[in-house]
Amino acid sequence: MASASTMRDHVDAYLSGFDHYLRRYRTLCAVERRTGVPKVYFTLAAYVLVTISLFFDLGAAFTVSLLGWGYPTFRALAAAQRSDTASLGAWVTYFSAWALWNTLEAALTPARLTERIPFYYVIKTLFLFWMLLPKYAGAQRMHYALCPAIARVRYLVTGVRAPLPPHFATQPPPS
Repeated sequence: MASASTMRDHVDAYLSGFDHYLRRYRTLCAVERRTGVPKVYFTLAAYVLVTISLFFDLGAAFTVSLLGWGYPTFRALAAAQRSDTASLGAWVTYFSAWALWNTLEAALTPARLTERIPFYYVIKTLFLFWMLLPKYAGAQRMHYALCPAIARVRYLVTGVRAPLPPHFATQPPPS
């Protein structure tokens, strides 16, 4: 059995490595400077609170809404201040996909299906991360899947055939 000092050394090494990783994030460093609370402890506390909220359904709807709205809004406003049109386009795509999910969720609420699906908010959070993380480009994938369908519905409703956006001709959907 490992001694307490050996375990403490392993924990300290992990926390040190995690602190080194978190140095990349200026916001966390600013929070650490202002509060005096190490960014590692702040981040781990946030992870624990979000996990408890999601798995035990203690304010899970609020937690997921905050995750789905707070960070993306912060990043979209930063992109707008930089006049970064590529990032703004990605965030508009994200917010469109997020709005679609929330609309479908609102349609299912009267049937109480969200309460009947086990770990619904965990699934929604995984979907959120799939859309947010650049590695997966989920919002872009949804954009490429839904834009032609929306153009067809628009044609059926208005009778106006609108061309697809130019990026459909020049860029394939993310693979």
